[in-house]
Amino acid sequence: MKISVLIIAHNEEKYIAKCIESILHQSRKADEIVLIAHNSTDKTVDIATKYPFVRVVEYNGPAGQPYARMKGFEEISGDYICSIDGDAYANKHWINRIVTPLYKNADISIVGGRVSMNNNWLLKLGMLIQFVWRRKLIKDPLAQFASGANWACRLEDYKKVGGLEPVLKLIPDLELYFPAEDFYISQALRTIGKLHIVLNAVVNTNFSPEQSSLKAQMELIPKWAHDNQAILDYFKNKKI
Repeated sequence: MKISVLIIAHNEEKYIAKCIESILHQSRKADEIVLIAHNSTDKTVDIATKYPFVRVVEYNGPAGQPYARMKGFEEISGDYICSIDGDAYANKHWINRIVTPLYKNADISIVGGRVSMNNNWLLKLGMLIQFVWRRKLIKDPLAQFASGANWACRLEDYKKVGGLEPVLKLIPDLELYFPAEDFYISQALRTIGKLHIVLNAVVNTNFSPEQSSLKAQMELIPKWAHDNQAILDYFKNKKI
């Protein structure tokens, strides 16, 4: 069993060293770490290449996380893929806790961990409540997804559902505000298995300043809800 960690980073020179260090010092070691530096113009690549065990792939294609994550899944070779964003860092037992459900239960196709927001205590509390809600009220379809900054799946399952490419074609068709790739891949993988939420598989990150205010959140929540419902309806009526 080979475990790979996929890091997606865009101009993360402030955070990337801490992210990499947190992966290198896991209680269960990764067999491979691949970092996709997409359209980075700062020192992200320079910092990341100082770590010999990390394979850094510079990607200067279309902008956006879906494209970078698609590239990452092309480059990665593990049986189990743990995905984290470059501005986040993982707790010591993250890999072990997020991968264990996959190899213990063949019916599980995707595992989501908890994202903790460090720079805003209201959002930190809100995210914790959200993940408890997902775990306890998992029958609610809108709660059944893994956050893009913290999830894991089998590589073969990702390929089986066609990866992330289909969501790019859905953006204009469903009039999505955002690519919503985390909700999409969660629903795609749920067509072949179950979602499992692990509260103690934690990654820590910071909410971007432009999204952290109460006003910004009130504007974003309806857009996220629209996108998630549109994707949910798509899978309900037109499964892949």
